[in-house]
This record gives sequence, C-alpha cells and structure tokens, in this order.
Amino acid sequence: SIISINKAINIYLADDVKNIKIFRIDDGPLFSIKQSGTLTLEGKSEDNRIILDGLSMSHKGSLLLSYKGTFSGNYLTFQNNINSENYGGAIWSQSSTIVLTDSLIYNNKASYGGGYYGQMVSGSNLGTFTNVIFDSNIGTYGGSVRNNGKVVLYDCIIKNSYSANYGGGISNEGGGECIVTRGKIIDNVADVMGGGLYLDGATTLTSVEISGNNANYGAGITFSGGNNRRIATISTGTVITNNNANIYGGGLYIVKGVININGAEIFGNKINDLDGLTATNHSDVFLIESGQLYINAAKFEG
Repeated sequence: SIISINKAINIYLADDVKNIKIFRIDDGPLFSIKQSGTLTLEGKSEDNRIILDGLSMSHKGSLLLSYKGTFSGNYLTFQNNINSENYGGAIWSQSSTIVLTDSLIYNNKASYGGGYYGQMVSGSNLGTFTNVIFDSNIGTYGGSVRNNGKVVLYDCIIKNSYSANYGGGISNEGGGECIVTRGKIIDNVADVMGGGLYLDGATTLTSVEISGNNANYGAGITFSGGNNRRIATISTGTVITNNNANIYGGGLYIVKGVININGAEIFGNKINDLDGLTATNHSDVFLIESGQLYINAAKFEG
C-alpha cells in the first residue's frame, strides 16, 4: 500500500490545484484503512479532484481497502483498476463505513463487485453513495456493486457495466440491504440473471429508472428472496422499461420472496426482441417457484 492508516488522516486539495492523479504500480491497495482508522479525501469541483488510477494493469488489491474503518470522499475518481484478488475493483469495504459524494467509479474489474464490494464480516457494513457515477465496471457477481451489508445510493447512475453471472449493475446478496433513491440503472448486462439488479436481500427502489439492461432472466430486475421470504419494495416514480431478456422476465423476474409494487411503472420490456406487450411471453413480469407480487396503483402491462 502507498498509505496504511490506523488513525485519522485528512487530505484536502487547495482551491488553486487542478486534478491530481495517484497511480498504482504494484500489488496492494493504494490506501488501506486498518481497524478504527479514518481517511478523508476531498476535492472541491470537477476540475479539482483526486484521481486514483490502476493503469489498467492486473494487481492484487483494490484502490481502497477498509477493514473496520471509516472513509469519506468527495470529488474523487477511482479508475482503471484490475483486482486479481477478486474483491472490489475500486473499493473493498469490510465491516466499515464508506461515504462517497460527487465522484466517479470507472472501468474497474474484480470477481465480486467490479466497482464496489461491501462485505459484512462482523458488526455492520454501510456504504452511502450520493451523486456517484458507476460506469463500465466488470464483475463476475455484481458488475458495478456487490453488497451483503447495507448500501444506500442517492442520485447515482450505474451504467454500461457487466457481470458474467448475476447483477450487471447491482448484486445485493447474502441478505444484504439495498436502498436506491432516484438515479438510473441503465444499459448493463448480466450473462445469467439481473441485467440491472440481482436482489437476494431486502431492497427499496424509489424514483429509479431501470432501462436498457439485458440478461437471460430478469433483464431489469431478478428478485431471489431466498427461503427467508425477503421483501423488495418498488415505489412511486420507478420506471422499469425497455429491458430485454433472452428467456424470461424482460422487466422483472421473481424467483422467491415478496415484491410490493407501489405506484411504479413496468412496461415496454421485451424477451429476445419480441413485442414487450405480448403477455404470453412473460415480457414484463415472470414469477416462478414461490414468488409473490403485490401491486398497488401501478402501471403494468404484459
């Protein structure tokens, strides 16, 4: 690591400083926050930001690793990192608190969470992202985000990301909690399930656009609530449209668990480019096994 942190460190860019880059050229994370350590990285604008760059070379480690620590960042870029250790291309958070605002997570790769992996090892893990763009990240599980703690996203865009299995945009697994308010999850791809989102934990979506995503099953969303009958709520302002599945569930594919749809809109999704309004193709919603769907004041077609 360039910096190993077990106490409080704050790094702020002066007003007259343009963007600065910190390059990773060897194994180990650029920043490693140890137990009870605290790190703050602060830029001030689009032209006054800190850029952490992995140079598109394969190394062991994320750009930022936190184990039971605290991180706060503003106007940052995490880019071009390939983590051969599998967890968190840009950020790997283990039972930590991560707060990131007005930032970009771009072109990173790892098996679990191409952009961000939030992992609850013991205690709790909380990742809070506000006005963050996740773009062109790659993961086997979770193209941009994989979570099994708690992740909260406000006004974020998750786009152009890819998963070889579940969750092209977001994979919320292992009973994790996922809250997405406003923002967009668009143009992501999963080879198996959940082009936009794969959900195996409690989830709340409010005023989110989910469109242009692709997968074999559940191109927009796959919900697999598990044997614990977990609940997902899709609320007013959320629109699931123009997603394309190869087999079932262009918009929404429910394997297990309970989904409450309260005023959301699900329409215009397709299966293998067939007409999205053809109900016999289960183009908008497909339920299997013991999934349950409750609809209240929603627009629902197909």
